[in-house]
Amino acid sequence: MRILAGIALALVVSCGPSEKEPRTSRPSIVFVSIDTLAARHLSLYGYERETSPELDRFAREAVVFQHCVANAPYTTPSYTSQFTGLYTGSLDTGHWEREGGELLRWSIPEGRETLAERLAAAGYRTAAFVDNPLAGARFGLGQGFEVYDESAAEISSLKPGGGMDLVVSLGEGWLEDLRPGEPFFLFLQALDCHAAYTPFAPYAGRFGGDPWSGGEREEAIGGPYRYGVIPDNVAKPVLAEPLPARARTAPFVAAYDEEITAVDAAFGRLLASLESRGLLDDTIIVFTADHGESLLEHDWFFQHGTNYEEVLHVPLVIRLPGGAARRVAASVQLVDLFPTLLELVALPYDADTLLGGLVLIVMLIGFTVMQHAFAGGIAHGIVSD
Repeated sequence: MRILAGIALALVVSCGPSEKEPRTSRPSIVFVSIDTLAARHLSLYGYERETSPELDRFAREAVVFQHCVANAPYTTPSYTSQFTGLYTGSLDTGHWEREGGELLRWSIPEGRETLAERLAAAGYRTAAFVDNPLAGARFGLGQGFEVYDESAAEISSLKPGGGMDLVVSLGEGWLEDLRPGEPFFLFLQALDCHAAYTPFAPYAGRFGGDPWSGGEREEAIGGPYRYGVIPDNVAKPVLAEPLPARARTAPFVAAYDEEITAVDAAFGRLLASLESRGLLDDTIIVFTADHGESLLEHDWFFQHGTNYEEVLHVPLVIRLPGGAARRVAASVQLVDLFPTLLELVALPYDADTLLGGLVLIVMLIGFTVMQHAFAGGIAHGIVSD
């Protein structure tokens, strides 16, 4: 691990702007994770629609991992895995617990050190602004954060004013209170791309009239967690009630893609804010997702919770201070972020207790490492008509 730490320090320092003095303090980290964002619907990953122009520009100075695998097809175990470096099975209580109606099957034990706890112990200021109650502090995800703000989750996705726009604004407000030069870890989590897909102006309708390869397909409408039907909770915000028995799928795909453009624009605003504050080139920026979404690739429409490729393939883009562009074709997984980020800021961790996760630093500097990726999930009582 000492060799990797030395490589990490050299990598971060060498990526800094040439006109600055060599960095003597640890870089800050901004970790952006979008709920239910499928990599294959980003123009960065070759999608036919231009859904992510801001992310595309960001990637010109970043490392793009072309095949990153989520370690779970749902929110809670995906984040507990990312924050601990453990596979989801290591954090599974093995039974369903409920507290106030919330599912508590996966949670981080108090004795397990998280990424935020490790950073806080090293002097980082830490804050999280979270848009999904299933990424709430009750699952242990708040361990190590001075601020773990779930106020965005109180705003319905059917109403404007929430989502990525809000969590970015909350994060900007928190940054205002930091002392100059103070290292920080800022985690932003947004729910915009999760069903029901309800984009607002100026993004709503952007893709409604454009040609799309699956535009004429029709499917039945039915209850959630059923194969072969469009879930009614997805259909209601898009179609007038009473709902028809069948509907074209194109409007739902367009609405999902429009949600992505809204997220992308807010991400661009975040980057501009970091640059205006003089923080961009002293910060490691991570852009990713907890899991993807199954749209029309299988008979599991506009949902997740299965181990299909479209659900597990998520974006992962990492910009180091100063920027350095590269594409990595080898498979990686979200559990790799825990050891990788700690290595990048030269903080120790007990590699023997990871039980998952590979340090990605050698890939960041151009080497290829092959590894297996693992994902675990439990069916939601799925019904096939």
